[in-house]
Amino acid sequence: MQVSPEELSKQLIEYRKATRALMFYYDAAEALFNLIENELDSLNLFRGKVDNLDRFQDTEENDWEFPKGVTFAAFKDVTGGINSWDISCCSEDDAKPRKNSVLLYIKLDMDYFPYNDPKDSISVLVIYAYKINHVKGRLGKSDTIDGLEDNFKPFSENDNVDEYGEPKSLMKLKLFPNSWVPTDKYKGDFAAGLYDLSELSDEDAVRNIVIKDIKDLLEKWEV
Repeated sequence: MQVSPEELSKQLIEYRKATRALMFYYDAAEALFNLIENELDSLNLFRGKVDNLDRFQDTEENDWEFPKGVTFAAFKDVTGGINSWDISCCSEDDAKPRKNSVLLYIKLDMDYFPYNDPKDSISVLVIYAYKINHVKGRLGKSDTIDGLEDNFKPFSENDNVDEYGEPKSLMKLKLFPNSWVPTDKYKGDFAAGLYDLSELSDEDAVRNIVIKDIKDLLEKWEV
């Protein structure tokens, strides 16, 4: 890359602005993480919990759609460094996939559509939830609810999720009964939601929107 000294000086100013803005974002993301963790703890349901701040561990380049014109290394280092966290928690303290077990997965994503122009992307909280309705046979030593491969019955065009259960646009936490069929041994319900981070501007908004929807889902599941 070759630019004039004047153009490089302008670019560096913008980089410094972005760096300082991300410092504020990092603190806000950390506060959101702590708030959601505390709210989940108060439900007294999720006994097994894994918090992950490194979303790119053992990830191959072709697993991600990242901005054109940058290397995957740059995308990985920047995205992994802006506190895009996730929380995975299970109703079983040993994460075993028993009947009526529930797995909840919440992910903070600064740039949900990174292959789009920034104004056409969005900053979000993504929620996935699973409930096991059927277990056939005995549990194996290696069987864990968060280790099961996602597999779904075909969703309809109006479901707003793709074949992998990924929300395609903003949506409240939506239940898809009997749609999760990871193996012949396990079957169950799936739910997904995609929340605009700009609408979660304070603790009350997080509780009244995100946490409320999680509680409503758990009530439907009678857990």
